[in-house]
Amino acid sequence: MTQQVRELLRQCVHEKGPNDYVFTRENGEPVIDFRRTWEAVCVRAGVGELVCPDCEDAIDGDRHCAVCGCDWNADKVKYEGLLFHDLRRTAVRGMIRAGISEKVAMIISGHRTRAVFDRYDLVSPSDIRDAARKLEAKRTREAEQIVDLERSKASQFGQTLGRVAPKRGQASDSGSAPSASGSSP
Repeated sequence: MTQQVRELLRQCVHEKGPNDYVFTRENGEPVIDFRRTWEAVCVRAGVGELVCPDCEDAIDGDRHCAVCGCDWNADKVKYEGLLFHDLRRTAVRGMIRAGISEKVAMIISGHRTRAVFDRYDLVSPSDIRDAARKLEAKRTREAEQIVDLERSKASQFGQTLGRVAPKRGQASDSGSAPSASGSSP
């Protein structure tokens, strides 16, 4: 676990015994089901809404539907939006994008089969755009390496300073020219 998670859990168990619940409410009661709290937080954050079970229209904070005029108790209202379980998909995608191997990500996320893990590691349009950019960058690097290699080979043949190798029988820059017979003086 990350250091931040470790610290948050440390705070949750502070002054608790070995048989006490880790997650408790302010009154000390264990958190068994937090869906209603999750839904309320998501509605306030704008990533979920409460929906009328009859007309499927959004209802207000008092659980009143302006479309059909019904008032609903908390047990009857439907919730649509971000689910707590959606965070598992976010975690899997985050691990893969961070470069953690898929096998390790599977162990961390608790996925036992590859098929289920693959359902969580979805490919998005931005993933495809990133792949295209990476391919383009790789081709550019390879092209630059070829040019650099050609430049480095050119110096072996006297091309770096614009010199051209002398033709057979002509004097070179050093002043020692081979004789017409091919023997040196």
